[in-house]
Parts: sequence; C-alpha cells; structure tokens
Amino acid sequence: MRTLNYLALIFIIITFSCNNDKSDDTSKLSVGVDNGNVLIYKFNPPITIVNPDSDSIDLNGDSRYDLIFIKSPIALLTGFGIKTEMIKKSGVQIILSSLNDYPDTLSYSTELDNQSNWSGDDEQIYALQSYDCQGGNNCIDIGNFLNFKESYLGIKLNNKFGWVKLYNEAFAALEIREYSIMK
Repeated sequence: MRTLNYLALIFIIITFSCNNDKSDDTSKLSVGVDNGNVLIYKFNPPITIVNPDSDSIDLNGDSRYDLIFIKSPIALLTGFGIKTEMIKKSGVQIILSSLNDYPDTLSYSTELDNQSNWSGDDEQIYALQSYDCQGGNNCIDIGNFLNFKESYLGIKLNNKFGWVKLYNEAFAALEIREYSIMK
C-alpha cells in the first residue's frame, strides 16, 4: 500500500512540475502581449506622420519597406479633409474587418491565428481613415482607424504573426508606437 502511495505522489509531482509553456507556440499570438515568442520594436519617440507626409516600416530587416503609411489631403464637397492610407507590400498580410474590406482595429490581447480574416499577400493600398463623397451632399467617414487613440493592426509575414500599434486622429498626426513579429 505504501508503494502505491509513493507512486501516486511521484505521478502527481511529475504531472504538476511539467512546464506547459506556450511561448514556443507558433500557431497563434495575442496582440500586445510579450510572451517570449515575439520581438517587439518600440519607437521612442514614436514615428509621427503629419499631413502631407509618409513614413515606412521594414518588418523583417531586409532593407525593404513592408508597410508605408501616408497622410495626405483629400478634396471634400465643402473643402479639404485629411486621409490616412497604408501601402502593404507583397508578402505581407493584414487582418481585414469582417464588416468591410478595411484594415481591422484590434484591441489588446486579441488572438491572431491562421483563422483570422487575412488579406491576400499582394501589394495593395488600404484606407485607414478617409471620406467617401460619391453622390449626395454629404461626405461620410470610411475606414476603421478614425480617431483611435490606441489600436493595433494585425500583420502576418512568412507565417509569423505580429502587430503594429497605431494612434490616429483625422486632423492630427498618425503615430506609430511599436511593431512586433514572432521570433
């Protein structure tokens, strides 16, 4: 009986001492969370883009820009506004909203995986924030990054997930605070 108790105790100790560390899990990633499996690059000071201007990020260190962010004027029915766009280069994918085809604003700890609504990997221009003045007397806001103080853009590069932390205001600067990519 004593031997059986010792075996049960050893089994319990071994079971609970095994470290089930998910930091090596490459099938998903939580936005904004540093779990040891992600490289986070923080800009201090943040990259600031004002109208009219642009700036870029090289996500994988190959000396080619993968994301280009642009602030520029746009003609409206009653004057001018400011639009914020992003050019996504070939090989990079971003998460698109399931409600529209604009880049989705993600919150902290949103899980990224292969089931997320990823764009194609071809080069494309996306509106983060702009206006649509087709027909009628009004221009409506379009894009999902309109006046967001802190939001994340989900990215995927060569089957590695990551994020870009953005602050955007329609009539102020776009700030790029950080980006990440899985190791």
